[in-house]
Amino acid sequence: MGIKLGKEEPRTRALTEPELVDVWLAAGDDDFGVIVKSLILTGQRLREIGNLEWLEIDLEKRLIELPERRTQNGKPHLVPLSAPALEVLRGIPRHEGPRLVFLGCRGSGMTTYSRHKAKLDRRIAERRGGVPLPHWTLHDLRRSVVTQLSESRERRVKVGHLEQIETYRFALPHVVEAVVNHISGAPKAGVAGTYNKATYYAEKRQALEQWAAHLVGLVERAVTKHQGATPENSGEVGGNLISVTGA
Repeated sequence: MGIKLGKEEPRTRALTEPELVDVWLAAGDDDFGVIVKSLILTGQRLREIGNLEWLEIDLEKRLIELPERRTQNGKPHLVPLSAPALEVLRGIPRHEGPRLVFLGCRGSGMTTYSRHKAKLDRRIAERRGGVPLPHWTLHDLRRSVVTQLSESRERRVKVGHLEQIETYRFALPHVVEAVVNHISGAPKAGVAGTYNKATYYAEKRQALEQWAAHLVGLVERAVTKHQGATPENSGEVGGNLISVTGA
């Protein structure tokens, strides 16, 4: 019909650490806030967390077990829960009967993501002195976690009596792929994927624990800085802090 198709631009937005802290502190502790925090802590897909069922959460084993019917690639997926992620989920009131964790305003599941996201953006802008966060989507949180897990970092380590700079990252590429249930990486591609059935569960848990502890440190420093600047608001964000006990 002579209509030119629009060109779809690939999404590349990954939030920086300060931006993730801004999102975290503005998220709140209602159902939507818990979903947002869980996305930041686990890197899973929005619908996988938003449609979470109580039977999929094992608090004793500290994991989420997603069945194949609930994953995009049709493969079951184990998501280790770090101490902060476990604490966030434990704060959700459980009602008798409903299988869904997040009931939404009508009690049949979370559906009003765009409305909640708009409110979240307004709260973020308020925290940033009226400056909105550059355009981002909830799916960008997944990409952001992948980026943070893969990021090369530096730390000071003591070797004997000397201090050295050591380069490290929270997870190797194949572990990051396993965290987000991708099978496109080299260890699982082609013939290798036929024989390599490793789930890298221990490595996934270690990576998510390290990321969660790092994030909590960033949040606590941001709150401390904010409180130091405005002592009268010292209780303003206390409910957003989480413990790293056991991380």
